[in-house]
Amino acid sequence: MTEVDVAIIGYDLTGKVLAEQLLSAGHRVAVVDRYAEARPRSRAVEYDHEIKRMFYAMGLADEVDKISRPMGHFTWYSATWQVLHDFDESRPSISGGPSGFFLDQHALERILEDRLTRHEHLVRRLGFEALAVEERGDHAEITLAPFDQDAATTSAEKPRLLTARFVVGADGAASITRAAIGSEWRDFGGDQDWLVVDVEPTAPNLDLPDAAQWCNPARPTRLLPAGVKNRRWEFMVLPGENPEGLARPEAVWRLLSDWMTPDDGVLLQHDVHTFQTRLARGWRRGRLLIAGQAAHLLPPVSGQGMSSDLRDVWMLSWLLDRVLKGTSPDTLLDSYEPARAPHVEALIQASLKVDELLCMTDPASAAGRDASLLRGERPPQVKPPDLSGGLLRDKDPVAGRLMPHDKVGAHRLDDLTGRAFALLLRPGAQIIPAQEKRLAALGVVPITAHEGRLAAVLAETGRAAILVRPDFYAYGSASDIVALPSLLDDLEAALG
Repeated sequence: MTEVDVAIIGYDLTGKVLAEQLLSAGHRVAVVDRYAEARPRSRAVEYDHEIKRMFYAMGLADEVDKISRPMGHFTWYSATWQVLHDFDESRPSISGGPSGFFLDQHALERILEDRLTRHEHLVRRLGFEALAVEERGDHAEITLAPFDQDAATTSAEKPRLLTARFVVGADGAASITRAAIGSEWRDFGGDQDWLVVDVEPTAPNLDLPDAAQWCNPARPTRLLPAGVKNRRWEFMVLPGENPEGLARPEAVWRLLSDWMTPDDGVLLQHDVHTFQTRLARGWRRGRLLIAGQAAHLLPPVSGQGMSSDLRDVWMLSWLLDRVLKGTSPDTLLDSYEPARAPHVEALIQASLKVDELLCMTDPASAAGRDASLLRGERPPQVKPPDLSGGLLRDKDPVAGRLMPHDKVGAHRLDDLTGRAFALLLRPGAQIIPAQEKRLAALGVVPITAHEGRLAAVLAETGRAAILVRPDFYAYGSASDIVALPSLLDDLEAALG
């Protein structure tokens, strides 16, 4: 018998969310990380409405709301601070509320850590380096060795083994799990060095744009909220500049001098990061899987890095849950990469187009861009697409679409469905007792949508029923209630 059901290598946000989901479903989980404590480094500061829905479904609504700030307007400015384009992100999304939020990721990880300490079946191997990951037929093994954080060295003299039914590598760009799988690491090019600065303002009423891209060819710069109170600046490192010198406090304050002085705030972090754009080909081999930055790296201009990481593990958690409980064969896991990889690649391609537009350093090219935008030319945007592969009903007009969220009576839809499939039904689409029994056997919760966004999507698509997966995406639909048995037949076959 293995020590745990799933071992997760990497205990940042991605690993924590996956651990929480699997533990809450009753599975034994181990987490492995070379660092015994969270690292004080720059993290993500934004997430979208789909991810907010995940936090609510996890029961973290109140805590996450306290550390999040709804997006308002995101504005592109010229070098002379002329408005080039304004994006209104406050408009209601299909999940309810604005399309995105800013947060303090350190605070979010503390919230999750507090939740995880309540689980009895969590095995912590923090302060241990994963030296090797291997399959052993009916299980997988991780070879661990103590890691000295101060000396940044690993002691291979005292290795120990951790056994698990599955191993998930959420271990970042240098993933040992990805190497064990033998994945190809596709490079989209365009690597850039950026100085990332987080500040805690202490002066009241600073004159700062809410969220902005300063399209200044002398140095493209992003200004963002970093949660409720703090602020972030991202400065492009120009060719020929010394990144280490640029990251010194005195140099950082010179860059910030257009907005504030050392009397106006406290530097929390200031590091140069090399932003890369990568996508793995091969997310699973047998009992080994990868997620998050082990599977992909998105440019920060996308605002979709953290959201993509969490979409991975939100999907993977319910797939693994079914496999671990024996309700589906492990071939169900083969649907993971075909769903997630094209979704991420679409975001990467869109991000590269936006990045090329925003990060011009040639004054003549920047002037042409500004003129086009001022004439009203609409710029490209980074918007998550529908799913195009994986566990979707073939040739269904609704399959792969992110379904809206709303209340059903006095309850949130996600509170009624939990981790189950949901069957959205048009009013008047009555199901017979035999179908009710079949839905229960498949773990599908029927929901009649009388009003709001749920009723609207049924009306707009002209469907009598839409079958929604546990990760909020449509599996398939039925044009009328007579076609429901066929829809359930297809789901049953797909789940194995």
